[in-house]
Amino acid sequence: MSKSMFDNLSLRAKEFTRNQALSALTQDPLAKEWGTWHYDLIFKKLSWSEELTDIFKIEGKKGQGFDPYINLVVEEDRERVKKALNLALEEGKIDALMHKVQLKNGNIKTLFLEIKIAYDNAGKPLIVFGTLNDVTETKHVQSQEVKLLNVIQHSVNEIYLFDADTLKFLYINDGALNNSGYQVNEVKQMTPLDIKPEFTEQKFQDLIKPLIDGSQEKVLFETVHLRKDGSLYPVEIHLQLMGHGDNKAFLAIVLDITQRKKAEEKIRQSHNSLKDQNKQLLRFCDLVLDNLKEPLKNLADLTEDLEKASEEATRKNLIPKLRPEVTHLQETFEYLIEGLRVSQSLEMDSKWNDLESALKKSLGKFESELVLYSPKIDLDLKEVKTIKCPPKYFDSILENLLSNAFKYHSPERKLHIIVGAEHVNDSTLLTIKDNGIGMQIKGGDESIFEIKPQKKHPNSKGFGLFLTKTQVDAIGGTIWVESEEGKGTTFFVEFPNQK
Repeated sequence: MSKSMFDNLSLRAKEFTRNQALSALTQDPLAKEWGTWHYDLIFKKLSWSEELTDIFKIEGKKGQGFDPYINLVVEEDRERVKKALNLALEEGKIDALMHKVQLKNGNIKTLFLEIKIAYDNAGKPLIVFGTLNDVTETKHVQSQEVKLLNVIQHSVNEIYLFDADTLKFLYINDGALNNSGYQVNEVKQMTPLDIKPEFTEQKFQDLIKPLIDGSQEKVLFETVHLRKDGSLYPVEIHLQLMGHGDNKAFLAIVLDITQRKKAEEKIRQSHNSLKDQNKQLLRFCDLVLDNLKEPLKNLADLTEDLEKASEEATRKNLIPKLRPEVTHLQETFEYLIEGLRVSQSLEMDSKWNDLESALKKSLGKFESELVLYSPKIDLDLKEVKTIKCPPKYFDSILENLLSNAFKYHSPERKLHIIVGAEHVNDSTLLTIKDNGIGMQIKGGDESIFEIKPQKKHPNSKGFGLFLTKTQVDAIGGTIWVESEEGKGTTFFVEFPNQK
């Protein structure tokens, strides 16, 4: 047999072996799903599958060497791809790597390369077989998922994921960690019941039951959450059941509604304030009717008498009687208007009033009484230095209550006034006690604060106490009185919101 014939037979044998190897590799399930190339180590030829021809936008399925492929790989990935191919061709080592290629139209594709090698019976490599998957869209989706997860992780809203069976937290974002004060390792040992003090286990199971049985897709509810430091804050929770089969979890999107609740409370307070003002208007109408009826009737009677009087002497006697009635009518009307103005004032700036300075200022307006009665005045302020109240109201309250002590002093003993103050929870309680004539009064009786003549002091109409009660009500405070006839009277004024 000639050498040339032997060489031809040998070449055909090698080609047969190579074709068998190629046939076996193309039966790989991955080759059906991925684009492929194979490099013939005998003939030094590179062939592309139709899929890769489409991806690379190259003409024909065969090319000399890997240059057509390498030239498409982006510069930053090119050396890695060359190294992987060299290891496969020269050392028989296989590798897998992700890399990018830039097509002739400028588009960039992300590809996943896996290399396999086919050997002959003697263990000599015949074919290097590569599979490529165009994962550009996959990487894009992954990138979008990463962006979405990043948004979720850094959202100011609280986002929780907890197991449908154990209720243990599986995930908690930064917003929830920051607001709750917990660390990730702490939260993973907790369940929603640990941060929802308003819920028992049964109550929570009842809440999520419609999600479990499929009767509802979402549950929306409001509750309060418990922070690590023990403080509470109101939340609105949107709860859904995610997943299927045994792989289910609850997704909770939690909104901190502290500001909304404050706004709602402010609206509620404004609504209540308007209701109170309407009541005050009705009360004012009743007061006008009750307190102006008598002086107006007296004026009408005097006017009628003047009209009927025929003698000048009679007229002269009647005219002086008009002045007290007009004065009384004017005073009554002015106090009623001032009371209405106070009760209808929506806003009055409160300030911290120095108690001792305010008392000194108020007592300075009773110079004649101080000289006349030489009262003993004691202070029992129990470390209370200041009281928060609109200054105009505070001065008026002190003056009217001190005036009451002077006005109703007992002629049988020296006047003794004790001004006390103490903190009670968030309020400050001011007391003004005297040893005057006192009065019989039933508990809860507020008639003393009405405008009406006092039996033991006919010239007093009750204007001061009426105005004081109106001012205390306007600041949300409380005033009451305790008194015993012959022993004295104590007025109590509670000023709220003193911290």
